[in-house]
Amino acid sequence: MNVSLLLTNTKMADKGVYECMVRTDRGDDIATTSLSVKAMYKSPTMSPIPENCIKQNTDVTIFCNSTGGHQKGLFQWFYQFGTNCKGSAELLAKKTDDKPFSLSSKLTVLKATYSGSTNYSCTVHNTNGVQERKASFEIPFVCSAGLNCDSPQNQHSSL
Repeated sequence: MNVSLLLTNTKMADKGVYECMVRTDRGDDIATTSLSVKAMYKSPTMSPIPENCIKQNTDVTIFCNSTGGHQKGLFQWFYQFGTNCKGSAELLAKKTDDKPFSLSSKLTVLKATYSGSTNYSCTVHNTNGVQERKASFEIPFVCSAGLNCDSPQNQHSSL
């Protein structure tokens, strides 16, 4: 006889030892199994400030966000051909109401130019330093959707 246990919408609280007792006309039997739950971070999302119409020699802040990890993770930033942006980024990790962590990191590119690095990526790593996900981003030096960069709707104020 095969016996199975199905857990749906598994949460970290579900981890532990499970015991099953089977009673038949041939006798009783007990078996145990343990469940470990791994909560991986979701694919990061990246966004810049300003959002579009970025002019040469302008400072650009790129944000990288991810959620879902059970333990505090970390981001690593890279530009152009995989060069690590060591020490250039800030990390904010906070636990959300439903227990997973929410990670956010920002990288400020000073005086961004076409001739400098325009491609950036961030990788999210678990508490053991193992990379779980990656996202890439290219600084948008041109207006999106053909908008006029000088129009009032494309002016961003910093608060």
